Parts: sequence; structure tokens; C-alpha cells
Amino acid sequence: VYLRHILPYENAFLLFIASFYLLVYCSNSLKFIILAGFLAAIALTTYYGYFTFYFILIFYLFFNQTMNKKLLAVFLFLLPLFALITCYEWFSSRLDVSYLEHLSGYSSSIVQGSPEEGLVFAFKYFFFVEGFYGAILIFLSIVGFYFVLKNNNRQQVLILILFLGALLSFSVYVYFWGNMVFYGRVLHMYYFIVILLLAAIFDKISISSKMYLTIFFILQMYYLEKEMHGIAYPRNVFFSLYENTKDMKFKYINELKCGSSFVGLPFNEENKAAVQLVNFCFFYHYPNSFIKEYQAYVNPHNYIVIEKKLHFMSHPFYTFEYCTTEGKQFFRDHPIFIQVLKKD
Repeated sequence: VYLRHILPYENAFLLFIASFYLLVYCSNSLKFIILAGFLAAIALTTYYGYFTFYFILIFYLFFNQTMNKKLLAVFLFLLPLFALITCYEWFSSRLDVSYLEHLSGYSSSIVQGSPEEGLVFAFKYFFFVEGFYGAILIFLSIVGFYFVLKNNNRQQVLILILFLGALLSFSVYVYFWGNMVFYGRVLHMYYFIVILLLAAIFDKISISSKMYLTIFFILQMYYLEKEMHGIAYPRNVFFSLYENTKDMKFKYINELKCGSSFVGLPFNEENKAAVQLVNFCFFYHYPNSFIKEYQAYVNPHNYIVIEKKLHFMSHPFYTFEYCTTEGKQFFRDHPIFIQVLKKD
């Protein structure tokens, strides 16, 4: 059900990585430059939140070409994007719709947040989302940065400068201009450079140190897996319990204003409903006016809790996607739980 949100981001990122690979290893061939441009064009039009990656690819290509081929190489890389947008615009015009006009208002997440977090968002994300392991990742990235500079490989240094330059430029833009915000999906793009920095460490350390670092990564994956199993999605919880409750009457209780109800349930407002479904919806989370409408629910004494998990929207995994600074703090102070209560 939720893959429709994830697949565009992951597919776009995969295509950007494939394009980057071609530019790193095959940039001497004009046909591979065009192919890299085509992959990047599909990636950008699939999810344009990673638009800074596209600029990284352009600058990387420019700085890795001889003087007489720089402009030609960039032109060939850009050509598929112009061709693709022209094609999309022509097809959409057949339906009296403008592709570019629709694209300009396609994503609301890019303005849902706090611009003042622009310069510190990455650090806050690692602290609140990744936790203890995030702090270690930042430390290891700094060590990897040192190894890259010490190795003095022009290509590696260029890649590092371009990614860090893109990160800093976007952060500064968000902070000073404020018509876009930093959010988790955008930051995920820069995990790629973290992986490259960790690879630089692996290349320099001893076998025993590699073993300890591998153990650290296994523990980090275990932590993330445990965190993901600790949150719940309304549809998943309901479907897992449906066979035992489908013939009973339901009542909805929401502690926050409901933005999108969980459709498909037999809605019933009877106070004596056999099953109470608490927080089975997608909440309003922006702007901050939703905070004033919070009403904590006290479970009735004659109902037993048969399922209780943290609502996915209340976890930092998600609050760092679409909440302001105040919104994130609210969900830390008032965690919202999905509950299934059954009359005793």
C-alpha cells in the first residue's frame, strides 16, 4: 500500500547512481555520456527532489573533460532531459494539461518544514533518527574525509567536493531564502557519499579493524530493523486483525485531526462498540495548528488492549519528512499510538 510513496524515490536514486557510474568509468565515450544523460533525465522526472544530484553530475562531467570537449559533453548530457520534457509536454497537451505546470505543484513536502533548520538539519537527522549510530557515522565520515584528502586522488576529491558543495549550497539556500525546506528524502541522497567515505576507511585499515567495523554495521542494521518493527501502519494493523474482528462493531477515536481516514472499515459511532480503533488515520501534520487540536484519549477501564504500537507518523523516521521544528518536538513529547481495544 505504501510502496507508491517509496518506489519513485528509490527508483530515481538508483537511476542517478547508474548515471554517475557511467560518467565515472565511461565518460570518454560520447554515446555513454548520452546514455548517462538519459538515465539522469528519467531519474529527475521520476522524482525531482534529488535535483541537486543532477547538477553534481553536470559539474563532474564538466571537470573531467578536456577543454575542447567540455561544452559538447555537457550539451549531450542535457539533451535527453530536454527531449524527455518536450515529449512529456507534447503528450500531456493532447489532454489539455501542461506537464510542466503540473510538475510545479506536484510535491507539497518541499515546503512542509522549517527553513531555519537548513544549516543544522543533517546533524539533527542523524541525532534523532539514526541515534547513537548516527553520531558514530558522522565521526567515521570525518575519518573517511581525512583518508580521501590524504590519498590525494583527484577524482575522489572532486566527487567529495561536489557532494559536500551541493549539500552546503542547498542548506544555505533553504536557510536564507526559505521557499524550500530540508527533509529526510533529500538528505538520503547524501548517504551515498557517506558510503564512499566508509569505503575509503575500509581501504586503509587493518583486517581486524575491518572486522570490528563490520560488526558495527550489523548492529546498526539490527537497530534499524528493531525500530521499524516498533512502528505500525493503520492498514497493516487492521488487516492482521480483521479475521477476528470483522463481525464486530467498530468505533473510531482519533487524538489528532484526521486528514485522511483509513477507508474500507465498517464505520460505526456507537459508544458501546465492541472494538475501538484508536488513531487509525493519516493525521494533519502541517502547519502547526494541528497541535492545538490534540486531545489525549484515556482507554476505558472495561476494554483490553489487544494491539498497541507507535503510529508511523509519530516516529522521527517520518516527522523529519514533513514537520516543522515545533511539530517534531510535539511528536517527541506526545507520541501517538495505534491501538485496538476490545471490550472485556
